[in-house]
Amino acid sequence: MTLFLICQTLFVQMDQQIMCSSHESNKSDICLADCATTHTILKNREYFSNLNLAEANVQTISGISNLINGSGRANIMLPGEQQFMLTMPYTQKSEEIY
Repeated sequence: MTLFLICQTLFVQMDQQIMCSSHESNKSDICLADCATTHTILKNREYFSNLNLAEANVQTISGISNLINGSGRANIMLPGEQQFMLTMPYTQKSEEIY
């Protein structure tokens, strides 16, 4: 599965697409990432090449939450097919994130 993140910040050109790919499928999703946050949190296990499950707390705008269920390596592709691996947090608990 592929996740296209459209990021708008001072550091990344507006509407630049970042692709997060999976080894399990050729499907794709599109979302607008809030690049002012410190981490993009993924909900779908298919985006991870490996996933380590472990409970963790995260600071949100409404306070501390035990939102994180683990973290793992995600394959990121920038425009021009530049690829790199990032460690990204994982959750099962939110309906509003990928």
